[in-house]
Amino acid sequence: MIDLESPGSLKLLAETIHADIDLWSIDKFNDGPRSHLGASQIGKPCPRHLWYNFRWITHKVFSGRMYRLFQRGHREEAYINEFLEGIGCIVTLFDDDNLHEKDKGKRQIRINDHEGHFGGSIDGKLQLPERYAIKQDVIFLSEFKTKSTSKFAKLQLNGVQLEEHEHFCQMSVYAHKLGLQYALYLSVNKNNDDLHVEIVKLDPYLGQEMLDKAGRIIWSQTPPNKISASPTFFECKWCDSNETCWNNGPVLRNCRSCESCKPIANAQWECARYGIIPKEFIRNGCVQWESLV
Repeated sequence: MIDLESPGSLKLLAETIHADIDLWSIDKFNDGPRSHLGASQIGKPCPRHLWYNFRWITHKVFSGRMYRLFQRGHREEAYINEFLEGIGCIVTLFDDDNLHEKDKGKRQIRINDHEGHFGGSIDGKLQLPERYAIKQDVIFLSEFKTKSTSKFAKLQLNGVQLEEHEHFCQMSVYAHKLGLQYALYLSVNKNNDDLHVEIVKLDPYLGQEMLDKAGRIIWSQTPPNKISASPTFFECKWCDSNETCWNNGPVLRNCRSCESCKPIANAQWECARYGIIPKEFIRNGCVQWESLV
């Protein structure tokens, strides 16, 4: 029994609760490797790292604190949309076309490409109120992020295209696929709730370039080139795949990391030995697994 009169015991109890919450957070929010190559990832500079992630060669498990931090970003979306609706914007969050009434309001607006192996979900679309004196047929992509104070200050100084180029690439992919020209990019300072609001003219040509890049990664059976010739290069030094990429470190064992497996149409995977692989089996692999790298 815990002695509630002992300061040392109380401290130990608090530390145990903290540790249990961290473990619960990892179990709750770690969904494992992503099934597709995401629009939010494609702007990352190293194609080798993206390929490792897509083929489930490596996958980083974060701390419980980090998973909670990611969830905070998701929770902010409803909060920000309340602001936008409050000033008169028409916010569209769901793809309700051709859905039965009971299913409306459940399906996020998504883009897909490369036979379903590439995709992403947008935060929403919006129309600004008439008092802003712009054409009412202009639809804006909405993209929301949270930032620490230091990153927030840099974003305010330099803007999203320079300071958060991956986000600009992500939005440009959406622009290309959805036929949009502009985005409202809104970032919240997590420390003081300050807002950075930016109207961004998107680049559909960059969006197509990112889709082409995704295709090269998705359909390749061999690792793409590394971003650098040195493991001490900044991007490599802090990369989640550093040990595997530079030092022949561990490879996750599953169907996608096996040399007999390849992506095919309809977001499916095919084994050279057994044919189309059931989704529920892909994470496990089989006894004939041979590393792709």
